Amino acid sequence: MASHVVSAFPAGYESDGSNDEWDIGYSFKKKTSENKASGVDEVVENDVSRLKQAISKADIQTVEQLLDKGVDVETRLAFEWTPLMCAVNLANHDIAKLLLDRGASANSSKGQYTVLMAGCTASTSEDAIVRCVELLLSRHADPNTGDRSGMSCLMQAAIAGYSKVINLLVSHGAHVNVQDSNGYTALALAAQYGRVEVALKLLQLGADKTLRTNDGETPADIALAYKHTRLTQILNASGQGFNQLFNAEGESFSKIPKDKSDGPDSKECLTKLGDLELLLHGLKLEYLAEIMIENGVTWSSLLTMEREDLQKVGITDPEDQKKLLQAIQEMVLEQVDMDNFKELNADSRVWAALQRLAE
Repeated sequence: MASHVVSAFPAGYESDGSNDEWDIGYSFKKKTSENKASGVDEVVENDVSRLKQAISKADIQTVEQLLDKGVDVETRLAFEWTPLMCAVNLANHDIAKLLLDRGASANSSKGQYTVLMAGCTASTSEDAIVRCVELLLSRHADPNTGDRSGMSCLMQAAIAGYSKVINLLVSHGAHVNVQDSNGYTALALAAQYGRVEVALKLLQLGADKTLRTNDGETPADIALAYKHTRLTQILNASGQGFNQLFNAEGESFSKIPKDKSDGPDSKECLTKLGDLELLLHGLKLEYLAEIMIENGVTWSSLLTMEREDLQKVGITDPEDQKKLLQAIQEMVLEQVDMDNFKELNADSRVWAALQRLAE
């Protein structure tokens, strides 16, 4: 299997061989005499250096003073990053907003590495990153611009494991199933890097798990090759359980036999694991996955469970029980129009119901 090479350079590493990060500052290597000969103003050099330091230290007052003094809002710092690229890569919302208000472009870039990419690959709390990404998108940053290898912001967020950022990007028009020059989608990259949460979010948002890379591999193939067992099971099973629960006559969940006498079938546990993961993710009960797997809970057994049954398998928290029982009741009572169901993505339909329950 050919390994996918990531061409993005988060935290300023698109440096053409340098190991330094952007916040070391702009490098003025010419001697003073050479600077004078070439017309470079040492005062401007010092101001640019101060701007870099101020952004690095989150010193918004100094940034504002330097802009008032006339420092170009699009001046280039180390690796030719703009001040805005540096600010969002540190997830500094206030400085980023100041720079945008002073005329910085939300679509500026270093080569094909954009401001939005710098924001999506920041190494800090995801909530802080979301604020900056949302700010850039509100200023018309394009979420579908690709870098030199066709990798999008969505793909880079998938590698980083930022499911909230992915949700935000898609809500602003990011294409879920776009492929880079190697044929990788965001879902394929999530599979390679073992990002379970991201994979579930992408599936919720309509990611196509059948798309293949240039080497002919599906996301499930990639997850298997990288020994991400849970992801392999999810990508192989997701959606199958839903389709099996609605037969050609349009029977609802209520028609499923409530026979508890038979023990859990190991094959069924495997093929339905992905659907259980999706259900728990939608209810924000991901931490119950291991308990269910250990106790052989399957889709068919789950749909017949009552509070006492949940208690027996170790789900003892009353709030957790309430969420699960409400979800079960919703699925049992809801009649499904099969013709319409076939035209929809099964995961998306169930996710919509689960989101209503989780609200």
